[in-house]
Amino acid sequence: MLQSEDDQADPRQGSLVAQKLVDSGIKGMLGHFNSGTTIPASRIYAQAGIPEIAMATAPEYTKQGFKTTFRMM
Repeated sequence: MLQSEDDQADPRQGSLVAQKLVDSGIKGMLGHFNSGTTIPASRIYAQAGIPEIAMATAPEYTKQGFKTTFRMM
């Protein structure tokens, strides 16, 4: 099942969306679209052990060292 949410390109909203998706039991995440929302959301996915493939271009995304974060460009 595909589930989608709008983070509105807002870091706070991105974190809320991430927690909502984790709570719903997702198995993997494709997104977020920009670095500003991806970076804070990735911590939530990593803590839950959920892999995330994002389009974030900021080096900080992968420099966090989470084993669950992957960049697709």
